Amino acid sequence: MSVCEHTGRNWLRAMVGGRSSLREARGAPLQFLASHARDKNPADCDQIILDLQRNTRDMPEEGKKSLKTLLFAFVCLNKGIGYAQGMDVLAIVLRAHFVDIKSAYPDHDTLAALGFVCRVNAAFIPLHSNDPTPLQRASLFASEVWLEVTSMNPRVGNRLLPILDLLEMFAMKHLGICFANLFDKQTIRLVWGYLFRGAETVSHSKALAMAARRSRHVASACILQHRKLWLMGKDTTQNFQIWESVLQVADRSVVERIVGVATHLEVLETAGGEAR
Repeated sequence: MSVCEHTGRNWLRAMVGGRSSLREARGAPLQFLASHARDKNPADCDQIILDLQRNTRDMPEEGKKSLKTLLFAFVCLNKGIGYAQGMDVLAIVLRAHFVDIKSAYPDHDTLAALGFVCRVNAAFIPLHSNDPTPLQRASLFASEVWLEVTSMNPRVGNRLLPILDLLEMFAMKHLGICFANLFDKQTIRLVWGYLFRGAETVSHSKALAMAARRSRHVASACILQHRKLWLMGKDTTQNFQIWESVLQVADRSVVERIVGVATHLEVLETAGGEAR
């Protein structure tokens, strides 16, 4: 078994569960569920179509059709949660991964795993127009990232302090879908490989908490990896914009270093030590 296949099997165990859970998930009648989605939530279905048109322009028609079907099925199964923009990006990444590991049921596996990934940072996804939770969580997240970065590099921390509101916006934009709209469709798998590492060995609740905590380490690592950028010039707001753009074009070697820094931060936190 290749490393990719091994990782894929681990993701299935972590996100879906054991053999019985996987067997049940793969027996879901996707077409039937999708056909009833419009009756339950037509607005969500319309948004899915718009999002897929925007994000799957270069994808073969078969892939587009599969994504539409499984996202419609998700809406049918999760009427209380519904669909939020960005879930299509999660589905695209997951399905590409399961296709690559030659899963016999990539659409079913994607649908089953989608609910897990959506719950990792669910607090950043507003449930309604007046939901205050995402903003509150983003404020806490920005403070935690600032503390973590400052413990490693006080000079960078000093530059970040006046723009914590931008870090809050960063969290609102990228955390709900686990950075899937920040990194490209290949390098995001490295990030998710870190977020979900070892998740198959613990309970679902612990796996979710672990991935959420690691999301903070990833954000801090992204800042520390580009620490020289933050120390250049006087316009920190401009530095933030450049930093976010640089992350969006980061190649594999850069993302591997980011994951390495995030892993180091996790070790320090777990050991209760102070970053030097």
